[in-house]
Amino acid sequence: MSNTFDQQKVAGRFLTVRSHLNLSQKSFAESLGISLGAEQNYERGNRQISANVIHSVYKVYDVDPQWLLDGEEGQPRFMKNRGGLNKDVLSRAVKDVLEAIEESGRDVPSEIISKCIGVLYSSYINDNDSKAAVEMINVLLEMA
Repeated sequence: MSNTFDQQKVAGRFLTVRSHLNLSQKSFAESLGISLGAEQNYERGNRQISANVIHSVYKVYDVDPQWLLDGEEGQPRFMKNRGGLNKDVLSRAVKDVLEAIEESGRDVPSEIISKCIGVLYSSYINDNDSKAAVEMINVLLEMA
């Protein structure tokens, strides 16, 4: 498996979210707390979407971060459509991964971010040793 992702596909899904919500680029950018230029670069695939923007899309529009990074093309996958998913636990996993990335000071590919969130979410849901999960996240981040 590669440590990269198809930036153009992620850009397409980012555009799909905005289009599905019938928002202008300006409105979408403002709601996510980013500049219009950044929003346009994300949609064109000229710029890798940051972990913070992925988190904002989740928090503001309830879009599944995993779908945004490596989901099937088509309609956005909203969290409410994933039965049994605990949004509070997912939010904690996203927050913890973003903090670990920030502490590492590394530029981490979105595919690794997605996997880290999934690992941590599963660990938290299954009441596994969260220290072991955090250590695994740190190993994944070192590989990035």
